[in-house]
Amino acid sequence: MKIQNSITTTVRAIALTSAFSLVAVSAAQAAFVPLPTGTPETPGVVLDPNTAGLTGTVLAVRDASFADTGTPPPLNTGVLRSFVVDSGGGLLDFYYQLVSTANPAEELFRIKSIGGFSPGLALSVAQTNSLGGLVAGAGSGFVAGSYTQGGGLEGASTADRDVGSAGSVGFDLSNPPAFFPNPSNIQGGETGTFLVIRTNSSQYGDVTAQISGSGGTSLASTFAAVPEPGSMIFGLAVLGTCFVRNRRSQARSI
Repeated sequence: MKIQNSITTTVRAIALTSAFSLVAVSAAQAAFVPLPTGTPETPGVVLDPNTAGLTGTVLAVRDASFADTGTPPPLNTGVLRSFVVDSGGGLLDFYYQLVSTANPAEELFRIKSIGGFSPGLALSVAQTNSLGGLVAGAGSGFVAGSYTQGGGLEGASTADRDVGSAGSVGFDLSNPPAFFPNPSNIQGGETGTFLVIRTNSSQYGDVTAQISGSGGTSLASTFAAVPEPGSMIFGLAVLGTCFVRNRRSQARSI
């Protein structure tokens, strides 16, 4: 009887430990918000102010200058900083940071990728003020401690999957439709937080980012996830199967 009670107690202890572990994991991941396919810009999903403790190996870095096309000379100028990060198991996170070099009167209020994130990808989003958990991969060009981070950065309010442009992901700095003037936007000379998109993709490629500001629209080169080759073949196979089934159904009904 004592042995049975001992076993029961041990099993309960293991179950409780597992439950607490799951709670801890859930809490650690709670700052990432799921971004379902078709999430519109308004209202979008609300981002936590700061997600701490992100880790990973940086695979690629890019600093791309931008300038708006609204008026000559451009009013909004700056740099879009992009990182591709292996977050573990070969799955990729994408980090983006806007650095404004414009005069203080100008504002940036939105950034979105133009395509790249297939609607079939599972995505979640967050933002962070710290790169302390990232390490440089071979040949990545990442230099720890050399990027603007910490307090005083302008964060994003919401994220969306831009239903008007398939594959795009957007971040709004101020809650739309309050575009500007707005103190939540990145004013001239300010820097944004690192905006993070977590994916279930292990492939990345080049896309264009569209940056919206008080002076007009700017374009900059960046990175995004691309569909896995196997998933594309699977998708074509599914479409082929559906086509054959439809033809068979039509033949039976004749």
